[in-house]
Amino acid sequence: MANPVNFPALAALRPGEGSDAISAAMGARWRPPAPHDAGWVKAITHTGGFVARLDATGHIAYVRFSPPFPADVAIAGLKLGMSQAAALAAVPKLKLGDRSSIAAASRYFADVSSHYRMVAEFHGDELNSVWFFEGDDKVYPPKRPMVYPAAAGAPGAPFRDPNCK
Repeated sequence: MANPVNFPALAALRPGEGSDAISAAMGARWRPPAPHDAGWVKAITHTGGFVARLDATGHIAYVRFSPPFPADVAIAGLKLGMSQAAALAAVPKLKLGDRSSIAAASRYFADVSSHYRMVAEFHGDELNSVWFFEGDDKVYPPKRPMVYPAAAGAPGAPFRDPNCK
């Protein structure tokens, strides 16, 4: 099956853009967030390494790229799998923020816009993920109960036991 996702277009997404930009980049894989997802766009999280969160107005507030996002697609000058030295040379604004001794991860932060920040996370010496986020003042859709379709057919169908659902 051909992958209809436009990964370079996904890599160009930044906070503040509308959900229509995600829809255009994801093509047939686009699914708006379900009511219980509270604005999270997770249609290709596991197969494409992309996740985003929409605020209450339908604009991107958070976007993250991690494996299996294609390593040959540049994200703001960075490519997953590159070394720390290469990443710091490509984006000199990156400054060490914190380290996690448990995951052997280092996070570098950069103010790349007046309204959002960039984070580059390294596991060992390899760039593992890149994400962009807006400040804490964003309002997100509330998490609502999961919506299930109404029951149809005989009780227990297609099983003989009516206790099977």
